[in-house]
Amino acid sequence: MSASETVRYVAFAEEHLDEAVEIEQLSFATPWGREAIALELDRPHVSHYVAAVLPSGRLVGFAGMWVVEDEGHIGTVGVHPDFRRRGTGEGMLRWLLRRANELGVRQLTLEVRRSNAPALSLYAKYHFDRVGIRKGYYRDTGEDALVMLCSDIPGSAARPRPGSPDHAAGDDDGDTP
Repeated sequence: MSASETVRYVAFAEEHLDEAVEIEQLSFATPWGREAIALELDRPHVSHYVAAVLPSGRLVGFAGMWVVEDEGHIGTVGVHPDFRRRGTGEGMLRWLLRRANELGVRQLTLEVRRSNAPALSLYAKYHFDRVGIRKGYYRDTGEDALVMLCSDIPGSAARPRPGSPDHAAGDDDGDTP
């Protein structure tokens, strides 16, 4: 990405639906359909979604979590293939963590493919620990999902875990939910 392609992180809105469906299809073997994503917009008391948007308005990623009382679950993180490994997923994760902190979430869970090393590294960086396995969770391959838990929402929202591979003192992208 060039400086003119700085990604902004904003609340996901109906205007992002078509591009979100495209990102789903490019990213996942069993993508959510338009209706499933649109349904999330109809549940603002539970669903909290972020859109990663270029200055042109193009959606390059989206992620979402569900919150019930003081528990949250990250249900999806999708980045357009042209924008992977450029910090877009990390920016969205940070946005979700800040939002979770604002909402008083005490613990946040997610599932991730055992083989998804970049995602595992990112989640570990932001205080997610492996707490379980869902055998055969992914229907397309039968691959297991690792269940990860973050119970340090304020800490993870504020800073990466010291000693993580990408940790930098004072690292802050300035984005706010």
